[in-house]
Amino acid sequence: MSNARWSRDKILNDLKRYSTRREVKKLNGKLYHAAQRYKLLDEGCAHMKRLWTKKHISQVYADALDCSTRVEFEDRFSGSYDRALKEKIMDDVCSHMPPKRVKKYTRNQLEEIALKYETIEEFRLHDGGAYGVAHKRGFCKEITRHMRKRPTGYNKHKGAYLYFHKHTVNGLPPRVKMGISVTPDSRLQRYNLSLRSATTKEVVSESLTSIYFTKGSDPLKIETILKKVFSKYMNPFSFKHEGHTETYDYCKITEIKKTLKNILDAFSYHGKEIYVTKDYQEFIC
Repeated sequence: MSNARWSRDKILNDLKRYSTRREVKKLNGKLYHAAQRYKLLDEGCAHMKRLWTKKHISQVYADALDCSTRVEFEDRFSGSYDRALKEKIMDDVCSHMPPKRVKKYTRNQLEEIALKYETIEEFRLHDGGAYGVAHKRGFCKEITRHMRKRPTGYNKHKGAYLYFHKHTVNGLPPRVKMGISVTPDSRLQRYNLSLRSATTKEVVSESLTSIYFTKGSDPLKIETILKKVFSKYMNPFSFKHEGHTETYDYCKITEIKKTLKNILDAFSYHGKEIYVTKDYQEFIC
């Protein structure tokens, strides 16, 4: 050690005066960091008592029993999860949980699984592992040819709704989702299901409002304008999930309302047929 202030003997002797690492860190931070820097912390603290006792270990088991998956365990009890890793008891405390899927699918197996579902959405939501493998190997389209295609949501020559939904995932800022559909309520339910399949946290979805147009091309124009104006506020949820990810910060809802009202006023001025739902006035205020 080149630093004359901190010699090996001094660090080890000074550490003997303390009974726990927490005490060293709290009362003599410089000594603690010096021991860390010179890799003497474990040696110098060998005489100290461990604060993580059997009682704490039992808490790890209790926390793990309150969870159904390892992902949920890590998300809700990160301290207990880290301790289980450090003590190498993770498999033990998670023995009641479903094992990690290590099965390697063959193409024939994936085809048999796919035959159980009528739509790609059902396949993805109920057997996501098999769907992901098929997609990654590049033959997902081939094994899902028998499935019926889900409607795209609207026809530009027929009536459609421009909808605004609010989705809140516990612990994350709320998001606004806008889109076009002939059945906005079912779209709300599908997106809610998609979010719930991607996280163990609580998901709350609600309809803010929807505006009906006699021609589907009109809401498409409005949606395009809004997306351009608010593109910099697009903020997908942080976890990965398939489906629509174009969501916007809810804190910008006031600006979105103002812009929407101006656009609708212009459409009405040009004689476009627009029918707003009962909640529109409450939404726009």
